[in-house]
Amino acid sequence: MLIVDWDLSFVFWLGTILDGAGYQAIPAKDIPSVISLLDQFKLEIDLLIVNPSLSEAVSWIDSFRQSRKNMKVIGVVEDSEAPHPTAVDASKPRPSRFDQRTRSEWLHLIRTLLGCPVPKLAGGFSEAE
Repeated sequence: MLIVDWDLSFVFWLGTILDGAGYQAIPAKDIPSVISLLDQFKLEIDLLIVNPSLSEAVSWIDSFRQSRKNMKVIGVVEDSEAPHPTAVDASKPRPSRFDQRTRSEWLHLIRTLLGCPVPKLAGGFSEAE
């Protein structure tokens, strides 16, 4: 997974959560950093989590997806009222708080997009409930 956003506190928070859930997360702060990373390493990216408002992001997403047809994209929007970009499979506002509920919501969205089952907790409830 590749996480691209100017807000590094969010990028590292989400990366830590994903690492703890068994996913490999690669952080980046902007599109030029991502391009440099991808040029240096041959990375398999199943999920791209990106802020579409970053400079060059939407055109880069479109071209990046051309060679990765099965890759899913979550757009990190600045505001829940903002229009959802068409270049993404799902949109989610950047959280204002980094709490357990927000963690569960992000993991649920990611697992759903990747087609992974959402683990059940004691009492038969899923993590997102």
